[in-house]
Amino acid sequence: MAVSLIHAILGYTGLVGYIVRSIGPMTIAPAITLVGLDVVMVLKGFAEISWLIAGITFLVVIICSCYLANVRVPLPSWNRKRGIYIQRCLIFRPFGIIIAMIIGWLLCFILTETGFFSDDPDVLEYQARTDSKGDVIEMASWFYVPYPGQFGPPSFSTELFFGLIIAMVSSVLDSVADYILASKVCRISKPPPHAVNRGLVVEGACSILSGAFGAGHATTTYSGLIGNLSLTGIGSRRVFQLVGIILMSVGIFGKFGALLVTMPKPIVGGFSSVGMGCMIGMALSSLEEVDLTLPRNVISLGLPLVLGTMIPSWVKANPNGLETGVSELTQLLNALLSNSMFVGGVTGFFLDNTLPGNGKKKSTGSDTIDGEEENFENRAGLAPYDLPFVKGLGIIPFSSKQIRPAPVMEYGSWMRTSRPAGRGTRTEQVARDWYHCRAVACNPLGRRKRTITFAR
Repeated sequence: MAVSLIHAILGYTGLVGYIVRSIGPMTIAPAITLVGLDVVMVLKGFAEISWLIAGITFLVVIICSCYLANVRVPLPSWNRKRGIYIQRCLIFRPFGIIIAMIIGWLLCFILTETGFFSDDPDVLEYQARTDSKGDVIEMASWFYVPYPGQFGPPSFSTELFFGLIIAMVSSVLDSVADYILASKVCRISKPPPHAVNRGLVVEGACSILSGAFGAGHATTTYSGLIGNLSLTGIGSRRVFQLVGIILMSVGIFGKFGALLVTMPKPIVGGFSSVGMGCMIGMALSSLEEVDLTLPRNVISLGLPLVLGTMIPSWVKANPNGLETGVSELTQLLNALLSNSMFVGGVTGFFLDNTLPGNGKKKSTGSDTIDGEEENFENRAGLAPYDLPFVKGLGIIPFSSKQIRPAPVMEYGSWMRTSRPAGRGTRTEQVARDWYHCRAVACNPLGRRKRTITFAR
């Protein structure tokens, strides 16, 4: 809880927001790539339990999200004017992961009942059985409301505090990189400093609640979800709000939460591998505005990847190699240098901001993202980051300082502003199959909407 308070203070004071202006693709690409490569080793442990199940789940996600992405399925719909009618909807891309989970789970059940998987708990493939965690459902209660202090009063440990400080710093770096990468996936402008600060404040506040309730974990971003955004094409805030309500309900109704725990690990390894691959691909795609023919950029990209792999590997293999005689300092160095994302991200940030030259490609027109990134006062591009129902609060660092009302922007639309001669400002909104505009919310996975307005 103490570390979470520091996390929230960092966001409230706006310190991290000022650093955002200096974070570019040469920091994001190696940091997120190293995170993905670390998670890949965990997913390998899940998949090796049953490569058959993991492979089938993997293939189903690929088929649904890529090969069948534009296939429309006729489904019955209803409204007051037309009554019941048939409407063709896109279901394979947005529900590809869920379809893969159901197919993988059903296949595990069939192979369990037919005796294909061993019933010996000491055998690795036993974990692929659907009944390997059957006691979890029996032990879970139907209804339970958690409350603060249910596991006793909070305690404080100095060694644990300094260890979690390092984890918090790494979490902040990861969150900032995830914010920027998520904006790229959703095709909106780079998050301004006040939005980044607000996100860190919320993460810190939720982590304090996690500690009070005894959850045993903090609240932070998960890079793998960026891959899921790219796979499903769903970036609606309403969807994530609904998911949050569902997760809180699952925590209260224990049987349903226990059911999710019983999901065989190969299924998780299968669909998560696709999402992690998409996340790494999106991280590397941020280099599209970087001139990789310049030596400074080649070094800024390659050296963080090398050091981010080499140094943490050595530290983990030699835990006593950084012994300083002071246990707190030794623990601090081990925690810092064993984190590949921290080593790679800090190295990339340092090189990108100290080597001469900016290394960016020349602008090719008004559609480049650089103009939006440099001009945080562009209200058309910052509309998605406004606080709901609150406008013009400039006294706190995590709200917009622009008092002038922002143009209305539907959830998930991509807004581009230009000034043709004699026409004033033209604002064009194009919702690109992201299925989360207000007009499309009642028609999930439905049609595109194109709105053009002129303001003089």
